[in-house]
Amino acid sequence: LSSTAIVMQLLAERRVLGSPLGRTSFAILLMQDLAVVPLLLLIGVLGARGGDGLAWSLLLALTKALLVIVLIYLIGRRVLQPLLRLVARSRSPEMFMAAVLLIAIGSAALTGAAGLSMALGAFLAGLLLAETEFRHRVEVDIEPFKGLLLGLFFMSVGMGIDYREIGAQAGAIAAAVLGLYLIKSTLTAGLCLAFGLSRPVALETGVLLGQGGELGMVILGMAASMALLPAVTAHFALIVVSLSMLLTPLLAQWGQRLAHRLVVRIVADDALPDDWTDVEGHVVIAGYGRVGRSMARILETEQRAWVAFDLDVEIVARARAAGLPVFQGDAARLEILERAAIGRAAALVVTTDNRAAADHIVRGVRAHAPALPIYARA
Repeated sequence: LSSTAIVMQLLAERRVLGSPLGRTSFAILLMQDLAVVPLLLLIGVLGARGGDGLAWSLLLALTKALLVIVLIYLIGRRVLQPLLRLVARSRSPEMFMAAVLLIAIGSAALTGAAGLSMALGAFLAGLLLAETEFRHRVEVDIEPFKGLLLGLFFMSVGMGIDYREIGAQAGAIAAAVLGLYLIKSTLTAGLCLAFGLSRPVALETGVLLGQGGELGMVILGMAASMALLPAVTAHFALIVVSLSMLLTPLLAQWGQRLAHRLVVRIVADDALPDDWTDVEGHVVIAGYGRVGRSMARILETEQRAWVAFDLDVEIVARARAAGLPVFQGDAARLEILERAAIGRAAALVVTTDNRAAADHIVRGVRAHAPALPIYARA
């Protein structure tokens, strides 16, 4: 289980949540968060079972969990929406917040009374609230609580760590942190490649998700409290997870630089051919951003040959990985456009949002090919 709190914050700060890296990381983190539910259930079964066999205890727990989940879901669907609407009519932010907290705590108490994890009840309450028309208001209202409680959680975990153990077992802890990162990063990157992502994205995703996470700490804490793990083992694991999370920002920067170098190498190894003597009637696109990609899709639909240039090596690498004729280069340099047979092209489309760069490109091409139609983004 990786750290959703840390990874999502890093992705948001870099403004890459919408990129392949951001979407892939978010999908994996979401799946890990969902996996916490059966893990909590299984730990509860293992910790509470008496003389009965594991299979029978697990069957009973699953039946009980299913009944509780169905009960919460049915009651929530029937009661939640009218209750929140009634509270919202009062126009009291305090009353609305109290109702949201009551729903979360009440669901947690209900699952706790059934012998299940209280975290499971809170999780179900979140799912129910997310299905109402008040979900955006709830999200805004609980934002201060989220930051405060997350900080309190990390502080309480940190206070539970005996830092003398770090000095006493420095070698074993360092080896465990390194092993955790190597195993998780390798598995994650390999799965990303297996699902068709480019090598730079797979590499950076693997490094970014290589740490342990806050939900892993919850799992370890529950396992230790139910005597499923020896206290010494649980404490050692908590130290390893904490240190791996602490190292995440530094390793994320290293992974970003490594992925960038790989992108540059891919682009350099896949340069535009020198001889385009057979190409004629194609469209040259200067800039392969949002507008450039839209233009390329239209040209594909019209079965018109095209070639695009962009300065961003990551954009180029993603396009090349998809088999598209996109190359790294400055379209303002005439020698680059000449290699794309600009003299025999049907048109030049300038899609860059930089006005000075667009002017430069248009002036250079107009002087070289006066009759060439030029369409420039204004």
